[in-house]
Amino acid sequence: VAALESELAVLREVVAERDRLLQEVRELRAEALPLREQVARLTATGEHLAVQLQDTKAELKEAREDGRQLQTELLALARQEGKVKK
Repeated sequence: VAALESELAVLREVVAERDRLLQEVRELRAEALPLREQVARLTATGEHLAVQLQDTKAELKEAREDGRQLQTELLALARQEGKVKK
């Protein structure tokens, strides 16, 4: 009888530990859900910002090319004006 009572006590401890661990798992899963949602939002934001960055880089490249073209035109006009004044 004593051996059975001892075994029963051990089994109760095991069950209590299992219940505690199951509760901890539930709590961790509950904490993980908002974190997963936040990761999804941040991923989407990051992708959107990457697209915006590429667009901005393309606009900057175009603006630089336009600036170079305008400088070339201004230089040509200045040279023509210099020839006309002489």
